[in-house]
Amino acid sequence: MYPNNYYGDFIHSMLNNTFGIRNQPTVYVVSEERMKELEEKRQQRTLSSIDERIEELQAYRKSVEDSSPKSEPKE
Repeated sequence: MYPNNYYGDFIHSMLNNTFGIRNQPTVYVVSEERMKELEEKRQQRTLSSIDERIEELQAYRKSVEDSSPKSEPKE
């Protein structure tokens, strides 16, 4: 009727709640090469987003420049 580990899970959760036992955090082991690769990808994404933002701001500056009335140059 119940799965085999139903009572085991129930007892485990009761012990955890009663005695304040918490599960240990998950630890991931990553090679140094993989960390470097991930860091380089993150840096490339950051640079790409900066370039996109620069292009957006340049387009916005151009549209504001074009819509503003032309003033005569000061002598």
